[in-house]
Amino acid sequence: MKNYLIISLLFISLGFSQKEYNVNDLIEMDNGLWTEKFNDEPISGKVYGYFGEIKPLKKVYMGNLLNGKKEGRWKEYFHSNGRKKSDENYKDGERVGKWTWYNKIGIKIKFKDCDKEDCN
Repeated sequence: MKNYLIISLLFISLGFSQKEYNVNDLIEMDNGLWTEKFNDEPISGKVYGYFGEIKPLKKVYMGNLLNGKKEGRWKEYFHSNGRKKSDENYKDGERVGKWTWYNKIGIKIKFKDCDKEDCN
């Protein structure tokens, strides 16, 4: 009985796991929804990219898509050095919350609070 419960929980957790997408395999369509290249269906799941100068490049999670729209915290990085380029927040594909941009050496160069000012 105990083994049956463990196996059942394993299958349930696998069913709820998010699909992962390489950012290089995605496009933003004219309607603002994100899809895989050569497909018109909006996608949901984690988005990652590979960054760095020396191989093997490092796999880094950038953010989540929900029904083709950016959702939650998103981070972008400079490809050359892997330093953070921006830290952004989305709700239902719209810009919300605090946004921060950095230069190539990691110094904060711009900040906006999209809850207090227009960011669109």
